[in-house]
Amino acid sequence: MRKRRADPLAFSVESGPFFGPTQHILNLFSLDHSAKYTPNVNAKIDRGFFQADNDWTCYRRNYFQVSAAFNLGGSIGPMGEADLPCVVEVEGRFHPVVQFMVGLTAKVSNNDKKIDLIQHTPKRDKGPQTTPEPRPIRAGGNLSISSVGSNSSIVTYERIQFKTATANNGKRRAAQQYYVLVVELIAKCDNGQCHKVATTQSVNLVVRGRSPGHYAD
Repeated sequence: MRKRRADPLAFSVESGPFFGPTQHILNLFSLDHSAKYTPNVNAKIDRGFFQADNDWTCYRRNYFQVSAAFNLGGSIGPMGEADLPCVVEVEGRFHPVVQFMVGLTAKVSNNDKKIDLIQHTPKRDKGPQTTPEPRPIRAGGNLSISSVGSNSSIVTYERIQFKTATANNGKRRAAQQYYVLVVELIAKCDNGQCHKVATTQSVNLVVRGRSPGHYAD
Protein backbone atom coordinates (compact mmCIF):
# COMPACT_ATOMS: atom_id res chain seq x y z
CA MET A 1 0.00 0.00 0.00
CA ARG A 2 1.42 3.36 -1.04
CA LYS A 3 2.07 5.68 1.87
CA ARG A 4 0.38 9.01 1.50
CA ARG A 5 2.42 12.09 2.06
CA ALA A 6 1.59 14.51 4.83
CA ASP A 7 -0.79 17.39 4.24
CA PRO A 8 1.27 20.11 2.47
CA LEU A 9 -1.13 22.81 3.66
CA ALA A 10 -0.67 22.00 7.34
CA PHE A 11 1.59 24.24 9.36
CA SER A 12 2.07 25.06 13.01
CA VAL A 13 1.49 28.55 14.35
CA GLU A 14 2.22 30.09 17.71
CA SER A 15 -1.35 31.20 18.39
CA GLY A 16 -4.20 28.74 18.69
CA PRO A 17 -7.88 28.83 17.69
CA PHE A 18 -9.64 31.86 19.10
CA PHE A 19 -12.94 32.28 20.94
CA GLY A 20 -15.81 34.57 20.00
CA PRO A 21 -17.54 37.27 22.08
CA THR A 22 -19.27 36.42 25.35
CA GLN A 23 -22.87 35.26 25.04
CA HIS A 24 -24.96 36.35 28.04
CA ILE A 25 -27.66 34.02 29.37
CA LEU A 26 -28.71 35.36 32.80
CA ASN A 27 -28.43 38.81 34.40
CA LEU A 28 -26.20 39.56 37.40
CA PHE A 29 -26.85 42.41 39.85
CA SER A 30 -25.48 43.88 43.05
CA LEU A 31 -27.15 42.68 46.26
CA ASP A 32 -29.49 45.69 46.36
CA HIS A 33 -30.25 45.28 42.61
CA SER A 34 -29.10 48.85 41.96
CA ALA A 35 -26.21 47.92 39.63
CA LYS A 36 -26.12 45.41 36.78
CA TYR A 37 -22.91 43.47 36.15
CA THR A 38 -21.82 42.29 32.71
CA PRO A 39 -19.56 39.21 32.65
CA ASN A 40 -16.83 38.98 30.03
CA VAL A 41 -15.45 35.46 29.57
CA ASN A 42 -12.02 35.05 27.98
CA ALA A 43 -10.50 31.76 26.86
CA LYS A 44 -7.60 30.50 24.80
CA ILE A 45 -6.44 27.17 23.39
CA ASP A 46 -2.81 26.12 23.63
CA ARG A 47 -1.01 23.21 21.97
CA GLY A 48 -2.26 20.55 19.61
CA PHE A 49 -3.82 22.67 16.85
CA PHE A 50 -2.55 23.76 13.44
CA GLN A 51 -4.15 25.16 10.30
CA ALA A 52 -4.89 22.92 7.31
CA ASP A 53 -7.01 24.02 4.34
CA ASN A 54 -7.89 27.17 6.33
CA ASP A 55 -9.40 25.13 9.19
CA TRP A 56 -8.07 24.87 12.73
CA THR A 57 -7.24 21.18 13.02
CA CYS A 58 -5.97 18.68 15.58
CA TYR A 59 -5.50 14.93 15.84
CA ARG A 60 -7.81 13.11 18.22
CA ARG A 61 -4.89 11.48 20.03
CA ASN A 62 -3.06 14.77 20.61
CA TYR A 63 -3.43 16.75 23.81
CA PHE A 64 -4.52 20.37 23.95
CA GLN A 65 -5.25 22.70 26.84
CA VAL A 66 -7.79 25.44 27.45
CA SER A 67 -7.34 28.37 29.85
CA ALA A 68 -10.17 30.64 30.96
CA ALA A 69 -10.71 33.81 32.99
CA PHE A 70 -13.52 36.30 33.43
CA ASN A 71 -14.26 39.83 34.54
CA LEU A 72 -17.42 41.50 35.77
CA GLY A 73 -17.99 45.03 34.57
CA GLY A 74 -20.64 47.40 35.87
CA SER A 75 -21.47 50.92 36.90
CA ILE A 76 -18.94 50.70 39.75
CA GLY A 77 -16.14 49.52 37.47
CA PRO A 78 -14.35 46.16 37.58
CA MET A 79 -15.63 43.80 40.24
CA GLY A 80 -13.49 41.40 42.24
CA GLU A 81 -14.00 38.63 44.77
CA ALA A 82 -14.54 41.16 47.58
CA ASP A 83 -17.82 42.20 45.94
CA LEU A 84 -19.38 38.75 46.24
CA PRO A 85 -22.02 37.72 46.82
CA CYS A 86 -23.93 39.33 44.00
CA VAL A 87 -27.29 38.03 42.77
CA VAL A 88 -28.39 36.24 39.61
CA GLU A 89 -31.87 36.67 38.15
CA VAL A 90 -33.52 33.36 37.24
CA GLU A 91 -37.10 33.45 35.90
CA GLY A 92 -37.79 36.74 37.64
CA ARG A 93 -36.39 35.70 41.02
CA PHE A 94 -33.07 36.79 42.53
CA HIS A 95 -30.62 34.32 44.08
CA PRO A 96 -27.42 35.26 45.96
CA VAL A 97 -24.24 34.03 44.24
CA VAL A 98 -21.59 32.65 46.57
CA GLN A 99 -19.11 31.31 43.99
CA PHE A 100 -18.34 31.38 40.28
CA MET A 101 -17.12 28.35 38.36
CA VAL A 102 -15.86 27.69 34.84
CA GLY A 103 -16.82 24.63 32.81
CA LEU A 104 -15.53 23.21 29.51
CA THR A 105 -17.73 21.32 27.03
CA ALA A 106 -17.84 20.59 23.29
CA LYS A 107 -20.58 20.23 20.69
CA VAL A 108 -21.19 19.96 16.96
CA SER A 109 -20.91 23.46 15.51
CA ASN A 110 -24.27 23.65 13.71
CA ASN A 111 -26.41 21.98 16.40
CA ASP A 112 -26.42 21.22 20.11
CA LYS A 113 -25.23 17.59 19.90
CA LYS A 114 -22.78 17.10 22.75
CA ILE A 115 -19.28 15.83 22.00
CA ASP A 116 -17.42 14.09 24.81
CA LEU A 117 -14.08 15.42 26.02
CA ILE A 118 -11.48 13.33 27.86
CA GLN A 119 -9.00 14.63 30.41
CA HIS A 120 -5.90 12.58 31.20
CA THR A 121 -3.58 12.50 34.18
CA PRO A 122 0.19 13.02 33.64
CA LYS A 123 0.47 9.21 33.27
CA ARG A 124 -1.39 9.44 29.94
CA ASP A 125 -3.05 6.15 28.88
CA LYS A 126 -2.03 4.30 32.06
CA GLY A 127 -3.76 6.81 34.30
CA PRO A 128 -7.49 7.39 34.84
CA GLN A 129 -9.52 9.28 32.25
CA THR A 130 -12.14 11.78 33.38
CA THR A 131 -14.55 14.32 31.94
CA PRO A 132 -13.56 17.96 32.57
CA GLU A 133 -15.52 19.19 35.59
CA PRO A 134 -16.46 22.79 36.50
CA ARG A 135 -13.80 24.44 38.66
CA PRO A 136 -13.97 27.45 41.02
CA ILE A 137 -12.70 30.78 39.71
CA ARG A 138 -12.45 34.36 40.92
CA ALA A 139 -13.06 37.42 38.79
CA GLY A 140 -10.16 39.49 37.51
CA GLY A 141 -7.92 37.06 35.63
CA ASN A 142 -5.96 38.27 32.59
CA LEU A 143 -4.79 35.56 30.19
CA SER A 144 -2.43 37.90 28.35
CA ILE A 145 -0.27 38.86 31.32
CA SER A 146 -0.82 36.24 34.01
CA SER A 147 1.04 32.98 34.34
CA VAL A 148 -1.50 30.36 33.27
CA GLY A 149 -2.74 28.25 36.14
CA SER A 150 -0.81 30.20 38.76
CA ASN A 151 -3.70 31.83 40.62
CA SER A 152 -7.36 31.44 41.53
CA SER A 153 -8.54 33.83 38.79
CA ILE A 154 -7.44 31.54 35.92
CA VAL A 155 -8.61 27.98 35.27
CA THR A 156 -6.54 25.74 32.97
CA TYR A 157 -7.73 22.39 31.67
CA GLU A 158 -4.66 20.37 30.70
CA ARG A 159 -4.24 17.16 28.69
CA ILE A 160 -7.64 17.34 26.96
CA GLN A 161 -8.67 15.18 24.00
CA PHE A 162 -11.79 14.85 21.88
CA LYS A 163 -13.28 11.37 22.27
CA THR A 164 -14.30 11.17 18.61
CA ALA A 165 -13.18 12.68 15.31
CA THR A 166 -15.25 14.95 13.11
CA ALA A 167 -17.06 13.35 10.16
CA ASN A 168 -16.14 13.62 6.47
CA ASN A 169 -12.57 14.80 7.05
CA GLY A 170 -10.99 15.59 3.69
CA LYS A 171 -13.95 14.33 1.65
CA ARG A 172 -14.65 16.69 -1.22
CA ARG A 173 -18.16 15.37 -1.94
CA ALA A 174 -19.46 15.47 1.63
CA ALA A 175 -19.95 18.35 4.05
CA GLN A 176 -17.12 18.71 6.54
CA GLN A 177 -18.31 18.37 10.12
CA TYR A 178 -16.96 20.79 12.73
CA TYR A 179 -16.81 20.80 16.51
CA VAL A 180 -16.63 23.83 18.81
CA LEU A 181 -15.37 24.16 22.37
CA VAL A 182 -17.62 26.02 24.81
CA VAL A 183 -16.35 27.69 27.99
CA GLU A 184 -19.17 28.29 30.48
CA LEU A 185 -19.34 30.73 33.39
CA ILE A 186 -21.48 29.20 36.13
CA ALA A 187 -22.93 30.91 39.20
CA LYS A 188 -23.30 28.78 42.33
CA CYS A 189 -26.04 30.13 44.59
CA ASP A 190 -26.49 29.99 48.36
CA ASN A 191 -29.14 27.28 47.96
CA GLY A 192 -26.60 25.01 46.23
CA GLN A 193 -28.09 25.37 42.75
CA CYS A 194 -25.86 26.25 39.80
CA HIS A 195 -26.88 28.41 36.84
CA LYS A 196 -25.06 29.04 33.57
CA VAL A 197 -24.78 32.82 33.20
CA ALA A 198 -22.50 33.28 30.16
CA THR A 199 -20.52 31.34 27.56
CA THR A 200 -17.88 31.85 24.91
CA GLN A 201 -17.48 29.55 21.93
CA SER A 202 -14.44 28.69 19.83
CA VAL A 203 -14.18 28.90 16.07
CA ASN A 204 -14.96 25.74 14.08
CA LEU A 205 -12.52 22.89 14.71
CA VAL A 206 -11.62 19.80 12.68
CA VAL A 207 -10.59 16.69 14.62
CA ARG A 208 -8.73 14.06 12.62
CA GLY A 209 -8.95 10.43 13.69
CA ARG A 210 -6.19 8.98 11.52
CA SER A 211 -2.43 9.44 11.45
CA PRO A 212 -0.85 12.41 9.62
CA GLY A 213 0.34 10.18 6.78
CA HIS A 214 -3.26 9.44 5.78
CA TYR A 215 -3.97 13.03 4.75
CA ALA A 216 -2.91 14.40 1.38
CA ASP A 217 -4.04 17.23 -0.86
